[in-house]
Amino acid sequence: MGDKSKDFIVMGEASESEDETDSKVNVEPQKLEDAVVAGEASESDSEGESNWKLKEHLKELCFESLRNVGSCVNEVNQELLSSQILLQEAVSVMRRSMASTAHLGSALTSLVAHGSRAFPDFVLPTPSGTSKALAQPS
Repeated sequence: MGDKSKDFIVMGEASESEDETDSKVNVEPQKLEDAVVAGEASESDSEGESNWKLKEHLKELCFESLRNVGSCVNEVNQELLSSQILLQEAVSVMRRSMASTAHLGSALTSLVAHGSRAFPDFVLPTPSGTSKALAQPS
């Protein structure tokens, strides 16, 4: 197929004399591509390392965030539990209060019924300001 090597002029200090600044180098194109790819590979390796470090930092950030979220969720759950206990105590007090009110209402009704028999002329004031007899004598 013919000679695949090409002549390249390389600028630099590889000259034999002070006057000569250029020298010819015989390089095969495939080896040149390999050299370029090899040069890129080191950049690729450093990019890969940077990507790996970034990935590790992101994982740490995610884990730390999840730990913080977990801690916040635990605090919220604790507060909800405390609130639930307080509400249950309040409901218990309200039920006792309602039972006491019902008992008091029953006692007052009984008292009024007995009082109307004992004091037939006793009159209770109504909210409208008029008076009303406790009970009509039977």
